[in-house]
Amino acid sequence: MQLFPFGALELVLVGVFLIGLLIIGFGLLSLLRKFVPGSPPATASSTRRRDVVGVTLALGWGLAAFGLAGLLLRLAGVDAPTSIIAGLGLGLLVTFAILAVLMYLNRPVSSLDPLAAEGVVGRTARVVIAVPPTGLGEIRVAMPEGPVNLAARSIGDHAIPNETLVVVERYSNRVAVVREAVREADG
Repeated sequence: MQLFPFGALELVLVGVFLIGLLIIGFGLLSLLRKFVPGSPPATASSTRRRDVVGVTLALGWGLAAFGLAGLLLRLAGVDAPTSIIAGLGLGLLVTFAILAVLMYLNRPVSSLDPLAAEGVVGRTARVVIAVPPTGLGEIRVAMPEGPVNLAARSIGDHAIPNETLVVVERYSNRVAVVREAVREADG
């Protein structure tokens, strides 16, 4: 009775699968660290870094698919060359499919978010749900097609009460970063 029924090829395929999963895990952690509401708009270097993380994720998924498909085919009794070619083909297919999805999702913001294209930045809005010092509130902005409610974060990390007039300083990821509007003295 064999204690360990895997040969060298099966161990390599398990290793490729595990390396793919490890790359996927690190890629997802890197992406999750980037989702900060109210953060400044993306710069060229941050966009480039996000693209590198996306390619890394796609390669991780491709490696995992290659390793798993090759291993399952070997365990099903398929010969080594066929299982390697089929696993490699599936890995490449998965990699290119994920890259295509990421390219679709990374289109310019203006095509995904009409408010960014219409210029919500610089508009005056009214706070409808108080903005806490370190969290999100809600504002109502008058737009040409009618009022729009947006999540809002204070630019100075201080609370802004309900019904306060604010000015939108930045707008990113459907979150407006606002400051209190300065009231002109009556005179």
